[in-house]
Parts: sequence; structure tokens; C-alpha cells
Amino acid sequence: MARTRGWACSRATVRRTAGSTCSTTPTARAPRFGSCHLRLRPQVLDRATFCFGDSHLEPPHLGTVDVPEPVLAELLDATAGTGVSLGVAGTDPATLVRALLRDGRDAWRAGPNARALDDYIEAQIHGEVVLGRDVEAFVLDPSFAGTRVGRVLTDLAARHGVALHWHAGFELPVDGVDAGFRGPGIPPLAARVHAEFARPGEPVDAALIGRAAASAVTEPGRWADRGPVAVTLQDLKMLWHVLVRFGGPCAR
Repeated sequence: MARTRGWACSRATVRRTAGSTCSTTPTARAPRFGSCHLRLRPQVLDRATFCFGDSHLEPPHLGTVDVPEPVLAELLDATAGTGVSLGVAGTDPATLVRALLRDGRDAWRAGPNARALDDYIEAQIHGEVVLGRDVEAFVLDPSFAGTRVGRVLTDLAARHGVALHWHAGFELPVDGVDAGFRGPGIPPLAARVHAEFARPGEPVDAALIGRAAASAVTEPGRWADRGPVAVTLQDLKMLWHVLVRFGGPCAR
């Protein structure tokens, strides 16, 4: 079973959920889980289940493409209680329902980034996800444009006949990393990552964090002063969360 985070689309209401939210927030509904994502084809929905929030919390209700009501009910309840829906503030249940009832699955278009770190619908895909059969598009962070990672993903998309899109991305100046959001240890980590891995004039972005994460795995001795590699990787993830919460769109 594959788990995809933060968006759901369905034959009826659930498909409209994707059309009205994913297409207007190209980073996907839950960027906390990564800077790039796969947009899956509608037929994958027939072997998907959904829950509101993270499945590791063992939510009491699951939905399917034909029975989305349990998940939508939890989404409506949460929206009514918080005024936030899938990371979009200032939303009430009536506004959400109107969005859900819009027609179909919108074509890709650029739009503002989602910042939903804790508010998402999780989809569990039962069975394999095959690129050429099941994937409609790669949606990539622009910090990877012109990099080895970007070239690999571009070639992979072309090889499998998959569309390639770039969302707006996130970036921050290194001195703009907030100390209160994910802990006081994150700004010093950002300064170290920037000093050791950034190119001249480069901000903190997904590609920079990725280079540091790769180093933590391939050069663990370089990070030995921080303790186990798992700790460094977790802290780099927290740096990504700060970037999602406070970062502006990539300038490149």
C-alpha cells in the first residue's frame, strides 16, 4: 500500500475536492511531507481509501471514492470549528461546500502555495503506483530547476509520458529562519547548512536542505557532533517546516 499525503480526488465530490483545492495550491495540500509530489490519474481512486488527518493517529472513520461522507463530515466539522480548511484560513462550511461542488478536475494552473502542515486529507493507495500507468504529472519545486535532481526528474517524466509542472516554491534568507516555530535549534542549523552547502547568493530552499540531508546520509561523520543521523534528518525536516510556514515564493 502506498500512502499519498494531503489531497483527495474522486468520481464525484472527492474528485471535486482535488479540482478545487489542489489545482489552486500547486504544492499539494500537505507540503510538510515534501517539496515535490505526484499527481495521480483518476482511475487510481478505485483502489484508494481516505482519512481526515494522519492515519498513524488511527482515525475512527475512513472513506472511499464511492463513500466519501465520513471524511467530508470530519472536514466540515473541523472547518466549522477552526475557520481553516486544508490550510486555507477564513473558510466556513458554506464556502467549502461551494468549492466541493465546482465542476470536475481543473487543469493545472499556477497559484499560491499551500502551507497546510497539519491539516489535510490522507489518501492510501492499495497496490502499486506505476509511473506510466498511474501518474498524471510531476509537480516539482523550482529550486531543483537546473540541478542534477531536476534533470533526473525531467528525464523520468519524459521517459514515462508524464506531464511536468513547477509550483512557486519556498525560500527564506538564512537570517529569516524563525526560532519559535520548530525550536531554537533550527536557526543555528540553517546557518550551518547555508555556510557549508549554499552557493553564493542562494537562500534557504528545498534544494539546499536536500543537499544537507544527502550529506547527513552519505557523510555521517561530518555531522557526528549533532548526534545520531536520525536526529539531524529530523531537524532538517523541521527546517523544511519553517520554510513552508514562513517562506516566500522562489525568485528563480
